[in-house]
Amino acid sequence: MAETLEGTKVHQRQRELAIGRWDFVVFGPGADDKKAVLRVCVAEQMVIQDASLYMASIGDPSQVGKPGMISIEELAGGDVAEELRGLEVYHVSPLRPIAVTEKREGAAGVDRMRDLALEEFSSRNIAVIETLTSPYG
Repeated sequence: MAETLEGTKVHQRQRELAIGRWDFVVFGPGADDKKAVLRVCVAEQMVIQDASLYMASIGDPSQVGKPGMISIEELAGGDVAEELRGLEVYHVSPLRPIAVTEKREGAAGVDRMRDLALEEFSSRNIAVIETLTSPYG
């Protein structure tokens, strides 16, 4: 768990924030760890839509010092990567749904996906985030 939390790297922050909107790219290993997965996403505050993902703050209760509202397993219906099991949700924002606008898979792995993501998105107004695990493949 701690490795997953510590292994998240923000390569680039969104340079100019738009009111109520956060654009970001997140990438990491796929479900089988052989392919890399990249998702281009947008989170929009107060947008009422049918979104499959929502913004959540998660943590390890032993490091935070208190339990969260709900376990990540319970929130996700048990469908989480092994590395995320045992983490708890401290905040969830149903008013900030995340829409995945594009999903890419690459057979070359995370190192190649990092190079491609930084090459493509470094000049754009978008956050670029790398994670050690893929919570949903």
